[in-house]
Amino acid sequence: MNPGYIALLCCSIVFILCASGWKDVLFRGVRHRTILMFFTIGLPSVFINWDVSGQVKINGGFVFLLICTAAVLFRINGRMLFVQTVTASVLLGSVLAFVERMSEASPVMILYIPVWEQVLLLGLINGLFFRDTFLQVAAITLQVAFAVVIVQFLQAPNNGWHLGMPGFYDRWCLLFTIARGASVCWEFGEKFIGNSWLVQRMKERGWRK
Repeated sequence: MNPGYIALLCCSIVFILCASGWKDVLFRGVRHRTILMFFTIGLPSVFINWDVSGQVKINGGFVFLLICTAAVLFRINGRMLFVQTVTASVLLGSVLAFVERMSEASPVMILYIPVWEQVLLLGLINGLFFRDTFLQVAAITLQVAFAVVIVQFLQAPNNGWHLGMPGFYDRWCLLFTIARGASVCWEFGEKFIGNSWLVQRMKERGWRK
């Protein structure tokens, strides 16, 4: 599959789900205006490219996601949450960069696990670790951007810097879609277990004691 098709597929799925009434389930607490502004500004910026020099090319969507990430991190309440978000994002981004680099150098070194399956695993980790939608946007952007910078740094002497390639959006959209799905499933699981007959019975017995 050509780079960029997975990002288009994920965006189409999100559009269809939001249009069919799943917005309050997938993006609880996020206003319709925020989602509309994100897409109306983010999608056109993908088609803007800046050629900083002969060796550095930056896509507008890459810059837009970094601006959104900076805005989310600036509004985080609590220094500990800020540190946890940044450190966890850098750690997961390092894993993503390692997997991508090893898949290019020697596929045997990644234990025969395809890259997309490892992206799926990282998406599940993001969905369980970062529950808020805005935190997921910031964390996934930091992870994929950090991975891209590391890989580009290792390849820069030969290929130059290309920040915001279609593969970047494939990984970002897939990670975000999986993370949101995992968060929603986890929340429904917590509610189901919390409202189950056994848990209610245990609460009643504990209250009586």
